Amino acid sequence: MLTLLAIVATLLSAASLHAAAPHGRWPERARRVLGNRWIGIAFAIVALAAWIVRLGAGAGTCAMVLTWMFAFVCLPYAMALRAQERR
Repeated sequence: MLTLLAIVATLLSAASLHAAAPHGRWPERARRVLGNRWIGIAFAIVALAAWIVRLGAGAGTCAMVLTWMFAFVCLPYAMALRAQERR
């Protein structure tokens, strides 16, 4: 259960930070809800703490960064696919 919390918190952190970026392709409503950098940072801290409790300091940090970067890479593609569906 702790691993699931860590994964969800990491993905929410990445989504929030991506929505707060000026180059994101998020709809305006999603930007208002998720587009706050402080929310993204708070989710990142929770995710890092959960990963560290679950796996230890070294492996937890690596797992958090790996999940975070995976989300950051996939989010622009997901937004581009969503924009193509609306056309």
